[in-house]
Amino acid sequence: MPLSDWREDEGHADKSWGSIYNLDYLQANIEGGEGYDWYYPSQTARDAQMRIPITDESYDEAWIWRYKDIKNWWKNPHYNRIGGIRQAAHTDWRPQSKPIWFTELGCAAIDKGTNQPNKFLDPKSSESGLPQYSNAQRDEHIQMQYLRAMHHYWSDPAHNPISYQYGDHMIDLSRGFVWAWDARPYPWFPNGKDLWSDGKNYARGHWLNGRVSSVSLATKAGETCEASGVTDYDVS
Repeated sequence: MPLSDWREDEGHADKSWGSIYNLDYLQANIEGGEGYDWYYPSQTARDAQMRIPITDESYDEAWIWRYKDIKNWWKNPHYNRIGGIRQAAHTDWRPQSKPIWFTELGCAAIDKGTNQPNKFLDPKSSESGLPQYSNAQRDEHIQMQYLRAMHHYWSDPAHNPISYQYGDHMIDLSRGFVWAWDARPYPWFPNGKDLWSDGKNYARGHWLNGRVSSVSLATKAGETCEASGVTDYDVS
């Protein structure tokens, strides 16, 4: 699910957020933005940022068209629409009966990765491709910001309610599996290209090996301030 619709041109629609790395911006698109509030009906519309609101004039259930609207899918009964007609009886799905697992959560370390977190580069794959409007440069910071945005957002009980009937959180973060951790030992992978031909894909791929242990400059500066007894600081 895209967490951004970032472009390089000065006049693009999200420019007021200041930066694609802005956590407030990324989190605003977890339950908002493309796939929630609006959609693009074509590539031409996407290029021009002609955003069409997601609505449901027939039955006032716009959430059934929102692929990001996890909350409403989780808490409401489901009614099939056969031939466009909403059935009188709901399905056997019991609202709030199951926690949701993120079985493949991640973003490539590539420019504008949050525009299309599922995209990856692999010359041997028919699905290889760049995120929308990416310049193809390596960007480990956007990969980290994506994971921070998702983790912080869904860790907040205001966004992740508890089932009144079953006692589980809507999103079970203990079952949030980040893509991808490779069993091959870092740094031999990706550096041992005589052993593993996919090592060259690592630089701009989804791998966490060698990256998950790194911290941001802001985090390190904050730790240094606190270790020195400085509590009033801004590392934004």
